Amino acid sequence: MRPLTLITPKPLVPLSKRWSSLLVLLDSIEKLLRENERIFLIFGYCCEPYYRYLKYRNVNVIVDERLRGTAGQLRPLIDNFNISDALILNGDLLISDKCLREIFNRSRESRSKFIIFLLKRKFKYGVIDLSGKTPRWIEKPSFLTVTGIYKVDMSLMKKILEEIGKDHVDMNEVVTYLHESGIDVEYVCLNCDEDDIIDIGTPLDFVKSLTLLNKDDIYVTSAR
Repeated sequence: MRPLTLITPKPLVPLSKRWSSLLVLLDSIEKLLRENERIFLIFGYCCEPYYRYLKYRNVNVIVDERLRGTAGQLRPLIDNFNISDALILNGDLLISDKCLREIFNRSRESRSKFIIFLLKRKFKYGVIDLSGKTPRWIEKPSFLTVTGIYKVDMSLMKKILEEIGKDHVDMNEVVTYLHESGIDVEYVCLNCDEDDIIDIGTPLDFVKSLTLLNKDDIYVTSAR
């Protein structure tokens, strides 16, 4: 995403006249929050722009300049707040309202201590599977992909981070630990289309986000 992200954090890069992926996401989440639910934002890199954009938002901001990984970054939240469980989303995701509602509903309904949300994506080419004795042609297969959205029990996460015992920990390491320890992980395949969740981490997906958001106002009504 460079040079766009040299001075502006990726979640704040404009997608329309007034909105970035983070602001679009916050706008949608705020509509779904219940009275006992709060929004926490954890960031470190280039934090000054966040303050300008978020000073009128009802969010709790945590600054952590250490690069701790996608799971290790939860440590300030675990150490300083009494939170039983959390829905974790990356700020550079563009998520449709219907898909976000499904994520919230499934999170609230489930009693699982760790949920990984998945999305089915279709590969646009045929592939050859050489893993067996006979090569096998598979026409445009579908794959379950990780969305980067999780629901986690925070006491369990604290225990895992302590057991792993290092500062930088990514979510894939946490999941490996859970499987090796025999702790159940719930995998939820969302009933959404591919374009309902877009990670704007690449220039092509960024352009796709611009097109979708500004063409039909697909994602949120306030993003006109």
